[in-house]
Amino acid sequence: MRFLILILVLLISACSNQQQLPFNDDQGLNTNPSIETGLFCSPEWFRYVETQLNSSDSMGHGPDLGSEEWQSVIEFKLGLRSQSNLPSKHSTQWCEFIQAELNSQRSLPTFSCQDKTLNNIEKEICQSQELSSLDIKMSTTFKSALEKTSLNASRQLKAEQRGWIKARNECWKFENVQSCIVERYQYRIAELTALYNLIDALGPVFYVCDGRPTDEVIVKFFPTEPLSILAERAGQESFMILQETASGSKYQGRNEIFWDHQGKASVIWGINAEEMTCERMH
Repeated sequence: MRFLILILVLLISACSNQQQLPFNDDQGLNTNPSIETGLFCSPEWFRYVETQLNSSDSMGHGPDLGSEEWQSVIEFKLGLRSQSNLPSKHSTQWCEFIQAELNSQRSLPTFSCQDKTLNNIEKEICQSQELSSLDIKMSTTFKSALEKTSLNASRQLKAEQRGWIKARNECWKFENVQSCIVERYQYRIAELTALYNLIDALGPVFYVCDGRPTDEVIVKFFPTEPLSILAERAGQESFMILQETASGSKYQGRNEIFWDHQGKASVIWGINAEEMTCERMH
């Protein structure tokens, strides 16, 4: 009888301890940890911080959550690397310090995160500090572009922006949703910046193609993120974004390619167009 009672006590104790774990069904976790919940430095809290700052690169590769490398990336993202009062890593004090910084630096997107009609992409933006900041930057950039347009042109620009928002919201179809959202924001911000000359550009730089002085490509280089150019040929403009390449600087547009290497450029202008060799004029 005593043996049975002992087993019963152990079973009750195990169930009680299991209820105290900060996990629920299918590890669906609370996304707003606080000091009261005692979740600092837990796997749940690490995932929460990751949604706010995103330690991964553009290819989705990053350090293991909670590792010392990951903690260093988080400190860098928050601009804390130069501070001497940082608590020791792998301590509850470090996690509390990071949470306090997140709370003080948190930027909200331009739309209400309390709106119950938000789609999945808008919810994703609300949960991420990086995406919220990009949304704010987009709003500022778009307003600056609008200020440079006439009434008729502003209607067209607003229609284009609605089209961009629709394309952004299609990111749910991609494997890495956050990466897709970041790329969509960065591309559109760079595009508006270049098309409406919102920052100073390097140039214009003139390139003569295939030895024909009448056939030239005029290029402006913009220090956007990512780097971009606005190229013009025969009265037509093309916005292009810098691509990864082994040598030179390759920019890709909708139907155009501009690949510069040591003052000479390979240019493809239009669908199925032949490649031209263009030389920079001094």
